[in-house]
This record gives sequence, C-alpha cells and structure tokens, in this order.
Amino acid sequence: MNNRILQSLSYGLYAVGVKGEKYPTACIVNTVFQITSSPMMVAISINHANYTNECIKKQGEFTVSVQSCYRLVRPCV
Repeated sequence: MNNRILQSLSYGLYAVGVKGEKYPTACIVNTVFQITSSPMMVAISINHANYTNECIKKQGEFTVSVQSCYRLVRPCV
C-alpha cells in the first residue's frame, strides 16, 4: 500500500466494506485514523452489534472508501 494514502485521510464519512458469509457487506462510519506507519495500520470505530463488525472479526480484514463531501450552498433570498 502507498504511504500517501494515509496522508489523505480527512475528517468525514467512510464506507467500510468486508466479505460476508454469502455476500459483501458495508456500513458508513465517521471515524478512521492511522495507528502506525510500519506496518501500515488504521483503526475504525464501528458498532459492536453491527453485522459488518461480525464479518470483520471473522475475515480479519476490511476496506475503507473515503466518501466525497460537497458543500451545498443555497443562495439567500
């Protein structure tokens, strides 16, 4: 993995995905942060009662996708 990826982590929303028993699953989280650079490791905050959390425990790995955020500006009337 490229180390620059960790430098681009910003505050926002993330989609955390993992292989489920029968199909892929994902959930939205708002906390992803770097723990170490060697080996490259991140931590996420996820609800323990979430099915995605169960799958992560079984698989031992997951993906993180940073979601774009566009600011919607409404003109003053």
